[in-house]
Amino acid sequence: MGPFRVRAVPLALLFLGFVVLPSTALSQARKTTDPEKLKVARQLVEASGAEELILKGIELTLPAQRAQNPKIPDEFWDRFAARARADVGMLVDSLAPVYAARFSQAELDQLLAFYQSPVGRHFASEQGAIAQESQQLGLRWGTRVGASIAVDLANEGKPLGR
Repeated sequence: MGPFRVRAVPLALLFLGFVVLPSTALSQARKTTDPEKLKVARQLVEASGAEELILKGIELTLPAQRAQNPKIPDEFWDRFAARARADVGMLVDSLAPVYAARFSQAELDQLLAFYQSPVGRHFASEQGAIAQESQQLGLRWGTRVGASIAVDLANEGKPLGR
């Protein structure tokens, strides 16, 4: 059980990254009890495609998690994916207060109008592909930066792998 807990942490952190990065930490959210504001915030979360983006992020990371954690049975990952799909609505519901706390009613109304517009719907539909392509570009960029630093260190007589 020990290796399972330790190795499952990266998946949880990555998952939270997809959810929390668009806003700030849930624990820092100011509470709002205005039902109209919460209603519009929930509509905004839905219209922005957050649910699909969260599920796409999980779908993209699961193969790497499976590979990094070969001792965890496939059944776990299959159940995780199924449960995430089934329960994602609860996560989306929990995001509405985060948005309601950070935006005024007028701002929420404007954001919702954007996401309900043709360009906003198009933007939301492309976010998953943009995130995936951005991740690939970031990986290539990071590889180049890392290789350059490795060369610099080697030239300074400090090779990696000591």
